[in-house]
Amino acid sequence: TEDLNFLRKNYGRKMPVIAEPERGESHHSFFIKEMEWMAKDFERERKYKLGVAKKAAKGAIGYLRGLKTQEEKKKRDEQLQVTKRAQ
Repeated sequence: TEDLNFLRKNYGRKMPVIAEPERGESHHSFFIKEMEWMAKDFERERKYKLGVAKKAAKGAIGYLRGLKTQEEKKKRDEQLQVTKRAQ
């Protein structure tokens, strides 16, 4: 009974919780981090390309509008010259 009481007193308690040591980076965790980085990079690149495409489209529209106004101005000038000659 003495031994039993001794065992209950000393070893019957719960063991203290010990924090687990940090583990090194595994292949899976490295792979997940790489996938997250790639997803962000692809999103950034897509946004960049959309921005460049929008700028190019706006530039093309501006150029074509400029051509149209130049043609209209030429027509108006020709019309003015014709009316001036007629007077």
